Amino acid sequence: MEDNINIDRVVRAKAAKLVDAFREGAIANFEFEDEWPQGGKRDLALDAIESALWNFYSDATSHRLEGRYALSEGADALFRRCALFLRTSSPYEWDETNFAPPGNLIGLLNAATGEFEREQNPLLRDLHKRRWAEADIWPFRRRADLDRAIAEQQGLDVEL
Repeated sequence: MEDNINIDRVVRAKAAKLVDAFREGAIANFEFEDEWPQGGKRDLALDAIESALWNFYSDATSHRLEGRYALSEGADALFRRCALFLRTSSPYEWDETNFAPPGNLIGLLNAATGEFEREQNPLLRDLHKRRWAEADIWPFRRRADLDRAIAEQQGLDVEL
């Protein structure tokens, strides 16, 4: 992984609050997009998380994550993990940062949201499971890092 050491905790805290507010329905998608901080000088987490979460809403019309746009249980857990990750000083350690379609990253998103079984082709489903074995903890790279972040953030509303 390249230089991914310039982590701005203030910028990450703003992004974490936006993820929480969007997930909770306090803000709509356009506000989420407009207020999202840029990655700056190489904090790849900001770009990767913004790109991954973009897959869970429409950018064609303003809406909140409710009704037909409501998050599945797995997607809600992903949003919570993203906000939690943004509250850490952990570097982003995955190679992938662009999750906008088209791409081969559907497997990661399916793994991160627990939606593997939606893939109809069993060969593709198994390939995705092998490639993204740890994706259920994304954007964390190791389960120990996720567990540590949860322990450090016990005062937050984090149910993962």
